Amino acid sequence: MKRRRLCDLVPPWSDGKVQLVLALLCLGIGVLSSLYCYLSQLETAWGGLSYVGEQGELHWTAMTDFADLIGAQGAVSNWFSQPAFFAFPLLILAGLALAGYNWACFWRGSRSIYLMRRLPDRWELARRCLTIPLVLILGAVVLTVALLALYYAIYLWGTPAQCLRPGQLEKLWANFGYLFHPFYHRVLP
Repeated sequence: MKRRRLCDLVPPWSDGKVQLVLALLCLGIGVLSSLYCYLSQLETAWGGLSYVGEQGELHWTAMTDFADLIGAQGAVSNWFSQPAFFAFPLLILAGLALAGYNWACFWRGSRSIYLMRRLPDRWELARRCLTIPLVLILGAVVLTVALLALYYAIYLWGTPAQCLRPGQLEKLWANFGYLFHPFYHRVLP
């Protein structure tokens, strides 16, 4: 079987290059917005780590929890700050909408849906409808996992050991459901 380019796996009357470039552009914008949200919170937290006492001695304070910095817990997050990974669920929803759009394209014009259903390769319709949306969805999931690991590594690398609070990963997993959800109201203990 001849290997096809990714741009060719789109419905008729659709431009695969445009869909692919827009999907990659959306992923890039998601990464940039995530970096901006996290690094601005991290810079604020690092700025308050030490202070000079009355006699000139240096005092260290406890660092903000990692779950707070990425917006999963709530001590730092409020109505106006969004979680660091807020863009990625939106990209997953955009991928689902793109799959629906691609499927609807087969019903326009000459109604090529009937031709696609009669082809010997029964997976051709699904392949043309789902390839680029799946690239977008899988890209969002992989970037979320990679950025979460990167953010935690930056957090541990940049925070002095005496400022770290114990149980950072436990707090993250306890609040994992809030990792992507903005504007929540939650009473903290």
